[in-house]
Amino acid sequence: MSRYPSHTGQLMYGVEGSYGSEAAASLYVGRYTNSTFTANNNLIKDYDAGDRSVKNLHVGQFTGRGSVSFDIIDFSIFQYIFGARTGSGTSGAPYVYTVGSTLSSLTFEQGFNSTTDTNWTYIGCMCNSATITFGKNKPLRCRSEWFYQTEKEDATIIAYTAPTTMPYSYLQGSLERTNSAIAAVQSGSFTIGNSLTTDDDCFSRLILGLYVGQSDISFEFVVNMDSDLATTLWSDMYGQAVASGPISTGTGILAGATFDLELDNGSVRDTTLAFSVSTIESMSRPHDIGNEMVQCTFKGTSKTLTITEQDSA
Repeated sequence: MSRYPSHTGQLMYGVEGSYGSEAAASLYVGRYTNSTFTANNNLIKDYDAGDRSVKNLHVGQFTGRGSVSFDIIDFSIFQYIFGARTGSGTSGAPYVYTVGSTLSSLTFEQGFNSTTDTNWTYIGCMCNSATITFGKNKPLRCRSEWFYQTEKEDATIIAYTAPTTMPYSYLQGSLERTNSAIAAVQSGSFTIGNSLTTDDDCFSRLILGLYVGQSDISFEFVVNMDSDLATTLWSDMYGQAVASGPISTGTGILAGATFDLELDNGSVRDTTLAFSVSTIESMSRPHDIGNEMVQCTFKGTSKTLTITEQDSA
């Protein structure tokens, strides 16, 4: 019998040529931290009105769900989260990631290297959502959620060497609103949703394909409150000058601000996440005697997201 300590685990991915066609895994998600893959038989219970016990159990449609978390060392996997990437990534010719009309499917391989190796392969994976988080004394981290078609165990574990590139951290970046830095940011997150829908057949246990729906881009960040916020983020929230309070009509609330998260990872790569035409949906300012600083939490939605990544000049 072989046990598998967590430090023996590894994860890589490959890009499928067509949905559900297994690909060799040779690409890093980033600084891999954890994952969970859950398979479900969706059992159908057969009852008789004259008996309390279950007569038979039938398997229903097979569904697979996965969660993969990693510290971001580069944004290459985001072309399969967003759907489009152009450019070469060099200084002056950056990679540009944008929301595409389709997504490529991936094969994930999750291996455990112990006395007896084991390797699990997840086929037909597409990203339903991804959340990027940042904060003080923390690396830039992504938690991504995936749907997949099927899975299997392989006898041979994939070759794996942990990448050495430094992850991005918020210490090496800034958050700006329309080219003006927001001071005293404590933490934040941005979420990209793909609203996946399944294509299935009542005569098949496995889904036939996955398709992207409407995109949903949201943000949240926490800021130590100061007087400057009244003329920027609060006016975005109200749709007009703070002294006038929230706008009383149903028009004009879309402020159209752009929030830029600007990062570099040890002078290796420069990256900007531009959340354009952004509107603040809610704002809270809790006041607690136990807190050292009064903080404000802002939540909102953006119409578009563009990631620009290139080698440091």
